[in-house]
Amino acid sequence: MAMRISGLKIEMIILGCMLMLVLLFINVGSAKTITVDDDGGEDYENIQYAIDNATSGDTIRVFEGRYREHITINASLVLQGNGSTESIIIQEENHYAISINTDNVTIIGFTITHSTIFDISYFKNGILIHGNNTKILNNNISNNWRGIEATYSLSGLVVDNNSFLENLITGVAFYSITNSVFKNNIQSGSAQGIYLWNCTDNMISDNQILKNSFSGVTFEDSHNNTISMNIIEENGVGIRFKTTHYKHLKSSINNEIHNNSITNSSLNGINTSKNQGEIVDVRFNYWGNGSGPYHHTLNPNGTGNTVSSEAIFNPWYDDEENLVYAPELIIEGETDDNFNKLPLFILILIFCALLIALGIIVHRPR
Repeated sequence: MAMRISGLKIEMIILGCMLMLVLLFINVGSAKTITVDDDGGEDYENIQYAIDNATSGDTIRVFEGRYREHITINASLVLQGNGSTESIIIQEENHYAISINTDNVTIIGFTITHSTIFDISYFKNGILIHGNNTKILNNNISNNWRGIEATYSLSGLVVDNNSFLENLITGVAFYSITNSVFKNNIQSGSAQGIYLWNCTDNMISDNQILKNSFSGVTFEDSHNNTISMNIIEENGVGIRFKTTHYKHLKSSINNEIHNNSITNSSLNGINTSKNQGEIVDVRFNYWGNGSGPYHHTLNPNGTGNTVSSEAIFNPWYDDEENLVYAPELIIEGETDDNFNKLPLFILILIFCALLIALGIIVHRPR
């Protein structure tokens, strides 16, 4: 009897496992592609209607057209356009064009804009991100108040191969973002190109950050981020560091700024004036001239972009990507160590010579 009960239990366990596998495969197989065309002929003519009828894992394919919508995404899905010059989302209301309110969303292949640059209000932004592991790929995000705003305590964002052009205030604004990547983008024509507040452990690489009137990149209370292999050109300030003086936040420290081209800034290549005197490591960058960045005491003959007093910039790259070390300078008010040692050495020599001479005199035969 006990054997029969035991066998029955095993059969029930096996049956339960098989049922779970069947349900799993049904769930995986349920992901579908939904199509949208504003001219008709597809599943929907409106992107939001398609999203409202989608479930997690679905792909929404948006064909060429001009879609005047405010889109809200509450499911983990892929929203795929027909190409960044063909599928155009124009925010109709005073709000974001796209609001992402969940994790694991991908936006790929759109133009996201307002109708004209002269009709921008405070709330007309491109994309608002409130979800982890969001991917923004191959889009043209232009002529908005802000291009992207990602906020608060998110991680795993990937912003890759997009154009952020003429967004009025900021191309990309990150607030309390960690372990995210911003790469291969073109960002141009805003007041601030990229703004990071209280952000840690992010990578900004292989971008062109150009012609932003105030700053190319701003770190505020942000640390342990890496900026490398970027072209940062013709901005008011190339890279700016500051702190907000909140008690629970640190200054912008331990950020690695290496292997970038930081040139033609109208004010400074590096500005640390509002970063509580913290030292910033900006070695191994190109500053627009082989003579290196201008620093009033450490490299007064440099004709590249100006760097602040707290910047460590030596060595740098010249016009042919050779590594250059600044000649050692004696700063006014200080003395080189070798000069400090020289008089003592001479005194010792004189003292020894006197002892030898005295010894010769004392022991000379009479």
